[in-house]
Amino acid sequence: MKGGHPFELKERLWHTRHFMGCQKRLVEELIEEARDELTLIGKMIEWDPWGVPDDYECEVIENDAPVPKHVPLHRPGPLSEEFYKTLEGLTTNQPKLDEAKVTSIGSEAKE
Repeated sequence: MKGGHPFELKERLWHTRHFMGCQKRLVEELIEEARDELTLIGKMIEWDPWGVPDDYECEVIENDAPVPKHVPLHRPGPLSEEFYKTLEGLTTNQPKLDEAKVTSIGSEAKE
């Protein structure tokens, strides 16, 4: 008989079907998770959990007490030179950007 012993073929077939069944269940779970996330997106838009009222004021409390040695400081690393060049370009061109916004707003009002 070609392809091996019939028992081996049945075992391979069983493993293949089992694998396909597992894959099908995995895909079904992914679809269910995606549907749940879509539902959550709608609720998050409705709830607006990160929305901050325009008149909200936050009190900043500075504490100069030393940090205990066992507490990590979590200081960010240095920023790249490219970042500073981009920032400088944005801040030096700010009046031009503001002027462009005013111009575009003015042209919309005329239409």
